[in-house]
Amino acid sequence: MTHSRNMQRFGIALLLAGTLAWAQGGATQTLCGALKPFKGWQTEQCDAIEMADPMGGDMIIVSQVSVQKDKTVNLSIVTGSRAQMAQAQFQRGYALENDKMLMKTMRVDGFPVSVTYDKTRKQGGLTVQLSKRAILVLTFEGMSWQEALELLKQEDWKALQKEVDAI
Repeated sequence: MTHSRNMQRFGIALLLAGTLAWAQGGATQTLCGALKPFKGWQTEQCDAIEMADPMGGDMIIVSQVSVQKDKTVNLSIVTGSRAQMAQAQFQRGYALENDKMLMKTMRVDGFPVSVTYDKTRKQGGLTVQLSKRAILVLTFEGMSWQEALELLKQEDWKALQKEVDAI
C-alpha cells in the first residue's frame, strides 16, 4: 500500500511540475516582441505560453490575432516538440488541388512553406519552417491564400529565424 501511495504522489508531482511550467518567461516575451502588427489591421495583444514537460518535451507558442473588416488572421510562432511534429510536411514536396481545396508545399524567399486552403470558405493556413524546431503559422479567414501569403511576408522571416535560434 505504501508503494502505491508513493507512486501516486510521484505521478502528482510530475503533473504539477509540468503544470507549473506553464508561464510567460523571457523567451515568450522575446518572441511576442518579434511579431509585428500588420499595417492597416487591428491587432490584439500577443498571447504566449511556455511549457516544459517533465518527460522531455518543451513548447513555446506565441500568437496574435488581427482583424480587418471581414478578414481575420492569427499569427503564431511555435517552437519545440509541437513544431518538430509539423516538420514532416517539409521533407517531401506535395501538391493536391481540386475545385474545393488546395494543399501544397513550396519555397518562398528560401524558406519551406506549406499551404492549406479551403476555396469554398476562403480560409486556411500557411506554415513557414523557420528552423528544425520552430515554425511560423498564419491561419486566415475571408481571403485567398495568395493574399494571406503577401500579408505574412510583411513579417521579417530571417529576423524571426534569428530570434528562435537564440532561444
